[in-house]
Amino acid sequence: LASPLSSAKVLQTAAKMAVLAKFPATASQFVKDNNTDVVNLVLGWAVFWIYGFRTLFFCGYTSTQTLSQYYCDEMFTALSACAPGDAISDSCTAAIESTPKFAQKYTVDLYKTCFGDEYQGSLSPYGNFCSGQNGTGEFIVTLLLMILVTVVFFWKMAKFIHCPDKLERKRRKEVMLKDFLLSQNSTK
Repeated sequence: LASPLSSAKVLQTAAKMAVLAKFPATASQFVKDNNTDVVNLVLGWAVFWIYGFRTLFFCGYTSTQTLSQYYCDEMFTALSACAPGDAISDSCTAAIESTPKFAQKYTVDLYKTCFGDEYQGSLSPYGNFCSGQNGTGEFIVTLLLMILVTVVFFWKMAKFIHCPDKLERKRRKEVMLKDFLLSQNSTK
């Protein structure tokens, strides 16, 4: 035979489950209740696409000590605008070398590497590695940040929906009680 105490606990547990069952534990509710997590997700992705991907796009990801393909293509575009066709005259080359963008200190020798067989390195026009194993780490760090933020966000969402912890259950009860009391006040 069941004791009166154990049957009271069963009823109390059933009442708790009924209250929790009414709470909408959905992805949209998670987003509404956890704005800071959404901001972290958006900022983590923005940092990667603004900084990490940009670095990879401009410089590639190699350890070759020549100018990156992006900057060589930029110079070739300037050369082709000067001399249409395949014939690049000495006057055109001189005009490009006198352009401050291509003739800054340390950049003249780097732009000459564009005419070699292998010009797809990871150097910026200033001679520093902007990516690759010798680079700043901007791509890898921002990629790991984006992955971490995404995993944490969806982990919290799954936990919110499927297995809320004690603090979350307490918060849900308080929300449900508040909604109940507000509905009682509006009917009076």
